Amino acid sequence: MQIFGQHFNRNWLIPLVNRPIDKITGNYCGKNYTAKFIITNYAAHIDAHFADIVRGNLLGFCTQSEVPFNFIHFGVVIEFIDAIELTLHDDELMLDEGLRELIAAVGAVIIKNAYMTDKLRKLGHRNRFPHLNFHVDRTANQPTHYSMYARDPFDEEQQHPRKSSTLFIPNIVGHLQGIRDGLVDPLKDKGVRATYRLFENDPVNELIDDLIIEHRWDEPHGVGEISMLDNTTLLHSSYYRNVSEKGYKIGVRYLA
Repeated sequence: MQIFGQHFNRNWLIPLVNRPIDKITGNYCGKNYTAKFIITNYAAHIDAHFADIVRGNLLGFCTQSEVPFNFIHFGVVIEFIDAIELTLHDDELMLDEGLRELIAAVGAVIIKNAYMTDKLRKLGHRNRFPHLNFHVDRTANQPTHYSMYARDPFDEEQQHPRKSSTLFIPNIVGHLQGIRDGLVDPLKDKGVRATYRLFENDPVNELIDDLIIEHRWDEPHGVGEISMLDNTTLLHSSYYRNVSEKGYKIGVRYLA
């Protein structure tokens, strides 16, 4: 069995980094896929959106606010042409080192038209997050600080497209938006915060793929989807595109 992280790792990113605005193609275990960055040159997007706060010096702002930021391009989406069964972690809920490298480099990883083995699909629990409540599932003090979300294409409920999304932002965007929303005092509040309620007065649709990554969970009936993040670097929330339709609970597990 080929290990996912032995193929999709930091070295795998090199062709994407060399052509960041392009979509690349590849083959994994006999299955063809396409892959692309979701938001390229991400610091420029942060600089533009928060120009009145950052004032052209994002690196200096990160140092002063004690909130690290290390992403050149933010997020990768990998889409398989035909459905594929994947083993993304072992029975002890340990991610492969290569996959941890990939998450460290890009933040959020979204995989479409894929599902985990029958044994692994039964692990974890299901959850629905509050609307625009950006938070972490785990802290840096916990060994299982990676979160993985999954839509099971064989499940009676999850085989249908979901009506709500999952949003991802880096810690520094949470901090900056917290300043804009009056939740953070830039002179007193330092470091990473575990939760914020953000973007309630902003047109979220206009910020998706510009400042925010969205996993819509809206692939067709019977299509599996997976996404993952490191809770030490990213915040996430649910986004109810129609607030009266929250959608079903998504699969969640915490990994080391």
